[in-house]
Amino acid sequence: MRFALFALVSFFSVVSYAQQRGEIVSYTLVQTLTADSFGVEVEQYTGFPGSVLGLEYDFKVFKVQYYTEDYRPDSLTIATGLVTLPTGYPCPSGIMTFGHGFCLKDGEVPSNPGSIYGMITKGIASNGFVGIAPDYIHLGVDASPGYQAFMNAKTEATATVDLIRAAKTIAQIEGVDLTDQLFLSGYSQGGHSSFATAREIQLYHAGELTVTAVAPGGGTFDLAGVAADSLASNTRVTPEPHALCMIVRTYSEVYRDSLFNLNLPNDPAVAFDSVFKHPYDSLLALILDRNTNEYPSGRLDSIPVRMLTDTFRAQFQNDPNFYFRKLLAYNSLYDWTPQMPVNFYHSTADIENPVSNVQFVMQVFEDNNAPDVQLTVISTELSHGAAGLPYVILSLNYMRSKRVDCLTGTENLAVGKEIEWNIYPNPTQDFINVSFGAGLNGATVNVYTPKGEVVSSISLNANATEARLDIAKLAAGTYVVEVVTESSRLYRKVVKM
Repeated sequence: MRFALFALVSFFSVVSYAQQRGEIVSYTLVQTLTADSFGVEVEQYTGFPGSVLGLEYDFKVFKVQYYTEDYRPDSLTIATGLVTLPTGYPCPSGIMTFGHGFCLKDGEVPSNPGSIYGMITKGIASNGFVGIAPDYIHLGVDASPGYQAFMNAKTEATATVDLIRAAKTIAQIEGVDLTDQLFLSGYSQGGHSSFATAREIQLYHAGELTVTAVAPGGGTFDLAGVAADSLASNTRVTPEPHALCMIVRTYSEVYRDSLFNLNLPNDPAVAFDSVFKHPYDSLLALILDRNTNEYPSGRLDSIPVRMLTDTFRAQFQNDPNFYFRKLLAYNSLYDWTPQMPVNFYHSTADIENPVSNVQFVMQVFEDNNAPDVQLTVISTELSHGAAGLPYVILSLNYMRSKRVDCLTGTENLAVGKEIEWNIYPNPTQDFINVSFGAGLNGATVNVYTPKGEVVSSISLNANATEARLDIAKLAAGTYVVEVVTESSRLYRKVVKM
């Protein structure tokens, strides 16, 4: 099933502003899965049963093309991502984003539902959230051509915000009700992107979106300080030496105009020649090309700084005002004070992204009186990569603890027009009465299990002000009562003793 909402006249990396950010080009249903079948898949991959990840609900998986901001704010590009919608969740759902880690090739990104990031996004939906995962710009087989914007805070954030907008449209079309809760997560580069998104929303979209909580994992936030010193180290050994190379190429493209004005290399191809020694200069052009099957595979120096030309290396290591450090500074994320709950997740044994960069930004936020910022130590032993799966489990638990809906509270939750209503007795043993402050023009009352199964239902006549449902035969436990009118969906929790 494919929905083409807008005709494509051309497929260049830059499109005109006749389109709007967050506007859908197309969305395609690529999978429909049950929680049980997905749990088997997860256990085969991770060794953990689905219950550890909170997998309870069936879901649908959609691949999305949408418009978002390109490197330059006066142009748009077509990006791709994954949107997962829970089915059978008895309450309106909050949205939870997941920012992926460093991807070299198109097939690694979330819009490939078989990727690890696709799996994580599916797990989010099986927890009852609407899951979204952007590929970021210029990544994914159906995205506009161009250089990916690795560790570029602005486009990481705008690609996420615009996929949130697209996901809201898809949820409405597909009949999935939403709350206004928004949860941001991601690991490694995704830790950076989730926090960049939180900043973007607080500073520029506060009237449209409100972040309930953000949980950046294994990320880098002080790029010009702790991260730059780590990148410039003569001794740090990394399994991802191509990360530094990708940053150089990204910033050569993103900041092309500024570099040109400073008479510095402003074309990625030229930058390779002036920044990297031979044979790395030519080899990197192949490895970093998203369309090739070329991978590092031991062909790059595991101490990345040794691949740099002597001149660039000396300036990068010794000059705090060196232009490349300034470009890194543009993408640091401590120039604001988050007003939402923030829970950083990090392993203290992480060499790729040292925990000291988290500790530094947390101190800045504490000095600026940020109301709720904390650090959860994932491990004192696990490497950057090994801490990824524990992060997913911990962050899902954290987001569930922040969720407020008809399963987590007794307060009235409504989608659409609010109506005065009540349930009594609650708790109950045999029956419940559902009463309304005024007669309704017809309504349906449904009782759901937490798994989304309808176990009792009744239709009300016009102008009815009360209904009684017999639940004596139901097992003891918590249920959700839903009232559906022509203008509202109302939810409340009821306890059967």
